[in-house]
Amino acid sequence: MTVSKTLHIILIAIVIFGLGAMPGKLNAADIPSQEKPVALTTLLACEDKLNHLCLTSGGVVRQTQILGTGGVPSTATDTTTMPQILPTGRKTFTGRVTCTGTCVQTQKIYGTWRSTADNTLDDLVCTIVLNKATADQASCIPTETNFSYWYVTTTLTSGTTPLAGIFVQY
Repeated sequence: MTVSKTLHIILIAIVIFGLGAMPGKLNAADIPSQEKPVALTTLLACEDKLNHLCLTSGGVVRQTQILGTGGVPSTATDTTTMPQILPTGRKTFTGRVTCTGTCVQTQKIYGTWRSTADNTLDDLVCTIVLNKATADQASCIPTETNFSYWYVTTTLTSGTTPLAGIFVQY
């Protein structure tokens, strides 16, 4: 971390904790407009896009769905998703399938540097095998591997009206 970034964080902490109004101390008005302090909740959630600040511990876990839609399992066939960009850092992939009867599906998560999916060239990061009556769910071991793009292939899908989803927590 550079000295100016460290100083910037200290200045923001001073303003956030209300020390800026004390005589002889820095006031919020003394900080250039593009570097105004942000709320602590914004730092915890890593959403300070203007200043690129992120408090890396104590934050909220975020979730993105990369297979299915609307926050629910919704893909009913063998498929390959479009490669998607995910945040860097530690992530956990969770697969879910629901159906009437026995649900079966193999979900493979791939990472790649390319914006197109080709599982013969890309890195297989995790395989989730689901096979239970009416619903099944499993997660990969958390990974800190970073790729430019991530995608999922589903195979061996069976069951009556199977619906599948993959969720990424980061």
